[in-house]
Amino acid sequence: MRGERHRGGICPLCRFDGIPRNQPPFLPEGTAVGGRYVLGRQEGHGGFSICYRAWDNVNQEMVAIKELFPWEVAERLDSGTVGIDPQFGSDFDTAVNCLRHEGEVLQKLTKEPGIVRVGDVFEDNDTAYLSMEYLRGQSYEKYLQTQYAKNQAQLEVEAAVNVALTVLGALDAVHARRLLHLDVKPANIRVLDNARIVLLDFGSARDAFRQGNGPYGDTFTPGFAAPEQHYASGSVTPATDIYGLAATLYYSLSLEVPTRADEREDGAVLTALSELNPAVSQALDFIIQKAMALALEDRYPSISTLREALEPFGTTRHLLPARPAAPWPLRIAAGLLDVAAVMLLVAVLTAELLVPLELIIVTGVMLWGIIQLLPLVTRATPGMLVMGLRLTDQSGGAIRLSVLLFRAVMLIAALITLRLRSDAEGLFVHDRMTRSRVVLHARGG
Repeated sequence: MRGERHRGGICPLCRFDGIPRNQPPFLPEGTAVGGRYVLGRQEGHGGFSICYRAWDNVNQEMVAIKELFPWEVAERLDSGTVGIDPQFGSDFDTAVNCLRHEGEVLQKLTKEPGIVRVGDVFEDNDTAYLSMEYLRGQSYEKYLQTQYAKNQAQLEVEAAVNVALTVLGALDAVHARRLLHLDVKPANIRVLDNARIVLLDFGSARDAFRQGNGPYGDTFTPGFAAPEQHYASGSVTPATDIYGLAATLYYSLSLEVPTRADEREDGAVLTALSELNPAVSQALDFIIQKAMALALEDRYPSISTLREALEPFGTTRHLLPARPAAPWPLRIAAGLLDVAAVMLLVAVLTAELLVPLELIIVTGVMLWGIIQLLPLVTRATPGMLVMGLRLTDQSGGAIRLSVLLFRAVMLIAALITLRLRSDAEGLFVHDRMTRSRVVLHARGG
């Protein structure tokens, strides 16, 4: 991202090795846009946009860049610009205006913790772009699936409702400025490494295509979209987002995508949530069913009324707590203890003549490597155990072998380059790049 790569040609920030991997229609790595951003690899794409990680040369930080790109009617020209079939130009212009308006509204909400922070909205390559904060974490959808795989149970009702209340706060803020999200779903909620919950990927531009006449495919997410989003003539309101939020809560507590709204209109039944999850009370089930009513007038009339109904089922406690990273002095001490343990073992093996003098260094490196792999079983190295620390993944679970091996390599690189400075969250470079963290051991946890 910054044009500097260390030994082996790997960038220490984004791990780019200089080999382009973005294939058309994605813009190549290194492409400059907006006069200040340099694009990196593409992070994902949907039917109407592409997301890249990028470097902001003004603020000297990594950001995310969203590019408006309606796949069904757009093509990437040799110059890098976006070509649109003229017969769909009017729909595209409307989408550009919607994205610009979305960006301008979100720029005024930088103090709202539940909304992704937008830094810039601009046009380039004959399309529109948004620059946003780069969010380190995982989607709420993946978080829920990981938690289920780990615990073989759905998320606790209290935690799921707390997430919903956080998203409701974000929706309330945008609704107050006459902006709708129109694509509320678990995949568009981000659970950050520090447990912050963020709503992102607003669907205003996508909804512009819904009202057009082009071959755009689905402009909504089945199961999470309200009935009015299934039709070009459907009128969207704040109640549309209420439906999406309730469908998200339904998924949170069941891991089942709700029955499509258009199928429900044809007679399909939405299974009662209390049947899918015995922990859900009939009272909460009724609230969710009401928020997902097919008729607009049958849903809650506003965000505030839905919040009032849900609050008794949540708490004011932190919703998805992330264990804070251990203080760096304890971590350095743990590392020194590991080194001391290796030196002691080497000394014993040498004294017993089990290791020739010429193999002392090789033996030391091998022993150090074995010690770094112990967290696969014990969640800690000997030094960590002494200092009361443990190594986990970002959600607090056991760490995988592949991640542990990568972490060991990155730790060696950090030691060689002396990149052992922690950030504001107490994480080192090898923590960030392997999405792991060293935390204080909690008894019984």
